[in-house]
Amino acid sequence: MAPSKEALEAARRHLYDEGVSVIDWARANGFDVHLVYGVLSGRSRASRGESHRIAVALGLKPKPAGPRVPADGSQSTVPGGAS
Repeated sequence: MAPSKEALEAARRHLYDEGVSVIDWARANGFDVHLVYGVLSGRSRASRGESHRIAVALGLKPKPAGPRVPADGSQSTVPGGAS
């Protein structure tokens, strides 16, 4: 689900209120500037990949709770020794 218009506006307002440019925020957090602009404008649904990580970092989406599934489909190791 894409972030709401209200959530996007709140994220943009937060950056503005803190005096941080989108470019500076993107670089400080290791994200592609164009993708950050895409997420903040609503052009990107932020469903997966880097755009999803951007939305999480901006507080637009909750942080995933579960372990990541490897892209190759192999079994991931779960902390605590189980696999």
